[in-house]
Amino acid sequence: MEKMLDLVESPIRGKISDYGMEILKAKIGAINSPTNSKKLLKPFEIFGIKLTKKDIEALDHRNDFLHGKSPYSEKDNEPEDLKLARIAAHLFSLLTILILKFIEYKGHVVNYPAWIQINRNEPITEPPYKMI
Repeated sequence: MEKMLDLVESPIRGKISDYGMEILKAKIGAINSPTNSKKLLKPFEIFGIKLTKKDIEALDHRNDFLHGKSPYSEKDNEPEDLKLARIAAHLFSLLTILILKFIEYKGHVVNYPAWIQINRNEPITEPPYKMI
């Protein structure tokens, strides 16, 4: 790490502010840290919660929100607010499962995306409850 800092620091010393150098050093110091998405998946791994492809997609949308990106695209055939509600419901379900696993709950958990389908009289593609 020190050699890397020396390589970067010497050619730019005096060209950027002290604050800028602090940020640069912090970034280099954390170069081997896991990405936010990997950090987000770790608690599920620790508690033995198997994530589906849809679960991982929902967690990826969380990163979109943090970076100011909309998960909505022109190809989507549903209103943006409904798509956002579905993503939020999925994230809420995942968070609920994680918290309940942490307190060692075993039993049924509401699957909120399925309840949106039920309330909108849509074809149900997921069970309304999950077992954890």
